[in-house]
Amino acid sequence: MSKVQAWHVRTRVTRGQLGIEGNEEFAAKWSTSQEKKNRYKGWLVRNPKTYSMSELMEADGPQRKRLILQYSLDGRFKDARLVFDRLYDESLFSDGDEEKTAFYSILKHMADYPVELKSQLLDTYRRYQELFGLDGRAVGCMLKSTVLRGLHDRPEEREPYFQDMKLLEAPEQTIAMGIYVRKVVKRLQDYDFVLEVAPKFKGWSPLTVNYVLDICIKNEHVHEGLRIYDALRAAGGTGDNETFSLLVRAYAKLKQYNVVERLMELCRRRKIPLDDRALHAAAISMEESANMVRAEYALEELKQRTRVEGSHRLFRASLRTYLDMGKHQAAIDIFEDWIQTKQKEKPGRLEYSMYIAALHAVGRHEKAVATNYSIRLRHRPPLPEKANQILRQSLVNMDNEELFFTEDEDR
Repeated sequence: MSKVQAWHVRTRVTRGQLGIEGNEEFAAKWSTSQEKKNRYKGWLVRNPKTYSMSELMEADGPQRKRLILQYSLDGRFKDARLVFDRLYDESLFSDGDEEKTAFYSILKHMADYPVELKSQLLDTYRRYQELFGLDGRAVGCMLKSTVLRGLHDRPEEREPYFQDMKLLEAPEQTIAMGIYVRKVVKRLQDYDFVLEVAPKFKGWSPLTVNYVLDICIKNEHVHEGLRIYDALRAAGGTGDNETFSLLVRAYAKLKQYNVVERLMELCRRRKIPLDDRALHAAAISMEESANMVRAEYALEELKQRTRVEGSHRLFRASLRTYLDMGKHQAAIDIFEDWIQTKQKEKPGRLEYSMYIAALHAVGRHEKAVATNYSIRLRHRPPLPEKANQILRQSLVNMDNEELFFTEDEDR
């Protein structure tokens, strides 16, 4: 199954397949973000099975973890605990990591549940400590639960977990603070609170800072993201390769062209690869500043990497960049080259890239480019009907009858 086909399968997972249907009280409290996140786990629970205890004893490790996760996703935490306790008492787990992972799945999903389960959550947390000791994931889950219940600004709610965090080693503190900070930023966008709390612990890590920067760029809060990065540098960190890509995107958004140019030069000297979005932002930014040498460098880097790696994502980034810069013929040339190298691609992947390219061209009213894509799409295997509808509507908006997909031409 290709990545595109797998994506369509994942997005078709329904509430019933997640075990939510039939429990409307739980469904009403299930947040949109949580439901979306758990679609990726939908393949675990599309065909739920209830095991008898004799079957459970004979089941292998993945089957046991599947059942515990299924119960946790359904909100049946008592059942999940009963299964775990029985397996633990009978020493049926293959090793310590397996039993720890299984119990953590209960704690993790319980932390996302409504406030009524506070006492049950605390009991599960204490039991986790008894069995496995303190670790960053468990403490991070409890801190995350205070955010989800709207209690993160109450010292009496969060201080017990901060005290537990002080007992952890530095790497575990980083894990716990990372979970907490990411939830505070995503749910509350409270950057001042992050800057106040994180320095008290070993809370800065490239993973956390990258997450914060990415959220800030998407939400047009670039300055706040850069403040978080400054805090990382003050703590002695510089970030990783992904951090530099995010910084290029951030400064390009602020139109600080000199900083973008210096970052590009730094990455070139240190051989730090920028990702596709950073190269796109760098090329556009350098063109706006009339620095065509740097713009061409970013374009060529994107083009070469697309040829070497053969990534659909890089291919679409190249097309988007050339179209944004008005290089329409170059975009068509890249497209033709890509078609030649991807003729044996699995059905679906190539069509999806062509469809994305067509939409980018249509959105910019580049009729010549859009015509090239849409004509080719008519002779390819079928696109998902949703894609056909969007493309037809986009072409209608361009008021160009040559590009319409008629009913006869809709495969």
